[in-house]
Amino acid sequence: MASPKKGARMSMMSAESLGKLAQSENELHDMETRVEEISTQVSTAAKEEVAALKTELALIESKAKQLEGKGVDDVYTGELHSGKQMAKDAKKDMLARFERLYTRIDKIFADMKSIMSEGSSPKKGARMSVQSEESLGKLAQTNLELSTMEGRVAEIAAELPAASKDDVAKLKTELALIESKAKQLEG
Repeated sequence: MASPKKGARMSMMSAESLGKLAQSENELHDMETRVEEISTQVSTAAKEEVAALKTELALIESKAKQLEGKGVDDVYTGELHSGKQMAKDAKKDMLARFERLYTRIDKIFADMKSIMSEGSSPKKGARMSVQSEESLGKLAQTNLELSTMEGRVAEIAAELPAASKDDVAKLKTELALIESKAKQLEG
């Protein structure tokens, strides 16, 4: 983020807004760095490690969405004067970086899915019974549902620290429903 020109004075509102944006920029940088580290680890990780990295990646994605909303979108520039253009430029830059981050995360999730499915499908040209195909189809559907649940649980975990009492109650209810669905899948 660009700094004000030397000797330039800024209003208190501009300084606060730019400070909040700078803090958000630092958090975004940390997320970008960790996502790239995960990407590197995925290429050499065992399937068990990929599952843990997948959960961490889902949590980072959830935190990024929260940061985008509270750390960037909630910084209003309409009433700023001295730092208005700097704040607008910083927001525009960060929003573009968030989009690149989400695209990168989606790519890593796709890579993880590919790694997790390696070795689990029959050899090319091998034939399976109808019953085996149906069973594998059901397992794949269950796996997809569990992955979705894991992602939502990670999002809820990230939302809890900033949630109001009403929101906490809603999140607890949602977690109970997720737990119930998970138990149904298990049975």
